[in-house]
Amino acid sequence: MRPSQGATKTLSSVDAAFLLFYVGLMSGTSIDAVDAALVRMVSIDAVPQLVASHSHSYPAALAHDLRRLSKAASISYVELCEVDTAVGREFALATLALLANNDLPGNAI
Repeated sequence: MRPSQGATKTLSSVDAAFLLFYVGLMSGTSIDAVDAALVRMVSIDAVPQLVASHSHSYPAALAHDLRRLSKAASISYVELCEVDTAVGREFALATLALLANNDLPGNAI
């Protein structure tokens, strides 16, 4: 089961007030989703700890465009900008879902 289908790791909101959080985002070569990780650091020297994760599926049309463009010999600047903006939007949505799933406000990261 993909994390976005109900298996998302969550964080107790009690812990949230005392920690520093960071979000890591990536989209792999399968081009199916944005994977988001919520990491906590308790000090500058601490080893990062994975607190929660979330997988946000790309809309079918965007996934199709990304696969098509990854095989294209060339693309226009306009098309590159449009796809880049769409991917950025999905990264933002993945981050918002990760925070919402863990009862964290945006200013917690």
